[in-house]
This record gives sequence, structure tokens and C-alpha cells, in this order.
Amino acid sequence: MPTAALLTTYFYRYGDPKKGIVYSGGDRYQVELARLFRDEGWSVTVFQIGNDWWEVEHDGITVRGIPRTEFDFETNPTLNRVFNELALSADLRVYFAPHTCFPQVVSPCIAVCHGIWWDYPGHSLANGPENIRREYFRRIRYNLTAADAVVCVDTNTINWVRATWPGDEKRMVYIPNFVDTEVFRPREEPKDWERPRVLYPRRLTTLRGSNEFLWAVREMPDVDFVMVGYGDEEPDEEKMANICKEYKNLEWFKRPFDEMPEVYRSVDAAVIPTRAAEGTSLSCLEAMASALPVVATPVGGLPNLVIDGYNGLLVDLNRERLHNVLRALLSRPDYMAEMGRRGREMARVAFDIRIWRAKWLQIVCEVLK
Repeated sequence: MPTAALLTTYFYRYGDPKKGIVYSGGDRYQVELARLFRDEGWSVTVFQIGNDWWEVEHDGITVRGIPRTEFDFETNPTLNRVFNELALSADLRVYFAPHTCFPQVVSPCIAVCHGIWWDYPGHSLANGPENIRREYFRRIRYNLTAADAVVCVDTNTINWVRATWPGDEKRMVYIPNFVDTEVFRPREEPKDWERPRVLYPRRLTTLRGSNEFLWAVREMPDVDFVMVGYGDEEPDEEKMANICKEYKNLEWFKRPFDEMPEVYRSVDAAVIPTRAAEGTSLSCLEAMASALPVVATPVGGLPNLVIDGYNGLLVDLNRERLHNVLRALLSRPDYMAEMGRRGREMARVAFDIRIWRAKWLQIVCEVLK
């Protein structure tokens, strides 16, 4: 039985399996990638930062904790070295995020890049003093080019590398994120609500556009809004509970993966108002597969998914107000329905999980040659 070892930073929250998984897009990707290997007859072990040495099973996949180690320039050299030692006998290593590659990758290996993550003014390393920036991007260059293959979920990252370090993109391959179009599907029964319902299926962070969404909630009291997501810290979730008390047209809750299809079928539209650090959003694809029109920003890999005016609308938050775009969209139900149908067809033809699995297997075969 071939073996695969996957290195990530966090899968279980705070490095503690008792806290449960984070339920972000990255975690869904990890679960599906591990299932892919498992279904192909591989033995899979996921390594992550832990609060201690521990080993648990998740969905038939072994997850092992490596005691908490320190980050340096967003990399974790000790975590990387320990993983390389523990996974030395594996047939394939997968570095699940670029910053886990430093300072060394061991072949055969694949790195996964989930999109550019430093594309905002507040990033202290990318916008710090010259010596800091130089070292930061030296490590990024290694992280994005060292593995035998670098699977990129969007074209934005590949184009940035091509423009910045021409020729260094040669090992990068575009495999966009996925959605199971048999699970995420349109609502078939008539709606049982009267007021328009708009969904924000994202983590509660400013980079994911939570502030812009809440501004729209305040400006559109005649529309019901739903937020489904976890905060990075517990206080974020306490804050959301208090905000819901202030806005009567806002509902917020958390849901595990397998309950999300019903959530998408209970709304009229989805909003992906990302400010920065975005790939090809899983929640955007899930909304498309559920035949929802999507209002998104032209950030990261979102333009790989949303064609402005075709299956959704792209809004530049530096020049436009989200609530104005939403109001214009919600006033045209026939247009919304047509956008939803187009998005569903795009998801089925181009982004279905079975297509994603086939592309991943092809890359694995090429690397193992």
C-alpha cells in the first residue's frame, strides 16, 4: 500500500483535537484530498502543529500532532524539519500550504498554493523595511518553486510568479477548487420565505469582507441576511452574537460541512466580498452549484469563477458600495434566476469534484514518475 504524508499548520483548532476542525475552505480541501488518496488505496497521514504529541483518526485518516513550534517570516522551520524526518519513508509528501515548504522539501513531493495571501497594505512583512521584505520574498520564492509540482487553485498566483520571476512558474499547475454538484444542488420546492435572503458563507474576518457585509445589513433593513462561519478567535464569535441582537434582519450560526447544502438552498443570493488573500473560493463554487447568483470582488481567483454580468456580479469595494450592487441585483428576480442557472452549469461542467480528483491523480502520477 503506497503512503502519503501531508503537512499542514492547523487542521484541528488551536492544535487540539478536542477543539474540532476549523471548518474553513482549506480544511474541506484537506479532507477531500485525503479521501482521494484513501479511495485510491493509499495510506494517508496528516501532520499538524499540536499542543502536544498526539494521534487521532478523522474519517479514517490518521492525524498526528507535532508539539507547537515557532513561526519565523510566516514559515516554521522546526515543523518542516520534524515532518521531513517523520515522513521520510512515505512514497509522497504533500506540503499543504507554501509556507510549510521552508527550509527544505523532500522529493517526491507536491506543494499546494491556495492563493496569494500577502496582497493587502496591512501585511507587515510584505510592506515592512527593505531587509524584511527581501527575506520574506526570498522564502516565498522557495516555497512556490521548490516542490516537484505546485498545485495552484487560481491563475492569479501563477501569473504573479510569471511576472515577478519569469521562468519560475514552470512547476506550477492550475487546478481550481471543486464542488460536488450532486450534493450542492438547486432548491426544487417553492420558497417558504417572502423577504429576499442573502448569504455570507465565510469566516468572520475583515479580509473575507465581514465588515462590508455588515454595512449592507445596516443599509438594507428590508432584506434578511445570513452569516454562516467561524471566527478566528472565540471573541469574534461572541461579538457576532451581540451584533445579531442589534440587527433584527441578521442571523448568524455555525454549521459543519454536511449541513451546508441546505443552507444554500434557503437563500436567494450569496455574497463573497473578499478584500484579500483569496483563491478559488469553495463557498463561491458551492453557491454556484446551488444555482445562486453570486456577488463577489475581483480579488485573487474569484474572477476565475465569476464572470461579471453572466453568473454573478463583481464589485470593486474601493469604488462601489456592496449594498448598492446588492439592491440592484435583488430588484431583478428573473435576471437572478438566469445567473443562477448559468452558474450551476459552469460548476457542473468545469468545477465538479470528479474533475478535480482526475486532475490531481494526473499530477500525482507525473510526480511519481
